[in-house]
Amino acid sequence: MREECWIRKLKKEKCIIIYGAGMVGALVYNRLDANGLGERVVCFAVSERPDKEKYLGKPVWPIDRLKRFQKRALVIVATLPALHGAILKNLEKYSFTRVSAITKALFYELNKNYINRFKECEGNKKRDIDIAFMASDNNRVSGAFLCLVDLTMELKKRGIASIVILPEYGDGEGLLQERGIDYTYIRSEHWCIYEGERRLAKYWRLCGNFRAVREMRRLIRERGIRLVHNNTTYTYVGAIAAQREGVPFVWHVREYIRNQKYSFADKKYAAKWMNRAARIITVSAYMLRWLRYIDQRKIKVLHDGVDTDQFYCKRPILQDSRQVVITLVGTVIAHKRQEELLEAANILKEKMEKGFRIRFVGKEEGHYLEKLKRTIKRYQLQDYVCFLGQKSNVADFFQESDIAVICSKAEAFGRVTVEAQLAGCVVIGADAGATAELVRNGETGLLYQAGNVRELAEQILYVAGHAQEAREIARRGQEYAKRAYSKVRNADEMLRVYEEVWKTHGYRQ
Repeated sequence: MREECWIRKLKKEKCIIIYGAGMVGALVYNRLDANGLGERVVCFAVSERPDKEKYLGKPVWPIDRLKRFQKRALVIVATLPALHGAILKNLEKYSFTRVSAITKALFYELNKNYINRFKECEGNKKRDIDIAFMASDNNRVSGAFLCLVDLTMELKKRGIASIVILPEYGDGEGLLQERGIDYTYIRSEHWCIYEGERRLAKYWRLCGNFRAVREMRRLIRERGIRLVHNNTTYTYVGAIAAQREGVPFVWHVREYIRNQKYSFADKKYAAKWMNRAARIITVSAYMLRWLRYIDQRKIKVLHDGVDTDQFYCKRPILQDSRQVVITLVGTVIAHKRQEELLEAANILKEKMEKGFRIRFVGKEEGHYLEKLKRTIKRYQLQDYVCFLGQKSNVADFFQESDIAVICSKAEAFGRVTVEAQLAGCVVIGADAGATAELVRNGETGLLYQAGNVRELAEQILYVAGHAQEAREIARRGQEYAKRAYSKVRNADEMLRVYEEVWKTHGYRQ
């Protein structure tokens, strides 16, 4: 359905509820408001108790509190498609009969029109820019995006002007606005193919990037950009535009795309463009093993930086004699391997003298979430486990926890690992991927063999039964993370890379 047709139908409605107080819900509200229908939205609805009273100026209510609107309100289901099934069942449970779900095609249409309107209202900006950051996504809880924001703010303190280029609509834009970071949109398609995706269809969509390259070239000229920082493996638009304008670019390899079930549409083409970068930065030594096709002389390993002030918290852990609080932060998706912690919990239920509580914090992928819920039911873990959804205040959850667990065996870096260390948790991580670089077993955290749920359970039991030793491990991990992974250190090292590149290309400092 086209937006124009959708809006025409909605103009007949006097009362609208948007089910979903997140990225899709915000997009729907913004497009309704842009078409003069914002006042007809009475509230945002959510499935459970909301963690905020208002969203975009509208109240947020759990759906079971909105029964008075059953007959007169149209409910727009504004979430990712994977969640539609559960939400529609919930609406049926509470007798809401007038329902409309945002399809994938309509979402893309709203996305495109939102960006077009943004660019119309953007106006002409004349201030010269030193660095253009090509963002990996537009997600305010994405580790890559948060690192980009921190780096941009630190560079600003050092007199380096930056602009962030967003490839798609998302809620990261709000974070950029809050921090006063210059940004714009250049819509583009990434060059990776998802497992099972049709290659020909991907090539067709990539044709749209010719326009994106032209837009980026124009921006480089208009804003006097001196360097393009490609902040992701997934996009190449900034690299091509930079080379054609005679501007250097650096390539930041942040993601292990195979672990995310992606591969390059054309590996040789990808390698060619990555090797044309002035420098290639990787977030861990672990990432080097799949970059064998890249010129090793250009690679620099530079661990990400974290806002230590936000997460650092001096506190004693294991103070509650009745219960140990265990937290796993990350998208609830197969490659994060939350199921391993549930398998370990089944062992803990029988062996642990204290009680325990496991909290999963992160955006939920529908099919995998259902699998985890079946595991919980099979092991009768309902009283031990809860899913809290995506949260913006991750620091608070870590600071309320005794143990943080990282089950993924292919973390490219592991921002949440560092955040948990800074918050004073004992980190227990899989001895694989970059987690093994960030955690020294028995010194700054504990490791277990990836996939060995019995060993994971034993490490948790050790922490619960050896409070003094566990507190010392947590303290050492906290102080190590503060020294090694601060955003200040990261920005200083990154700036040295830029200065080397500028010197090589004849730019004055």
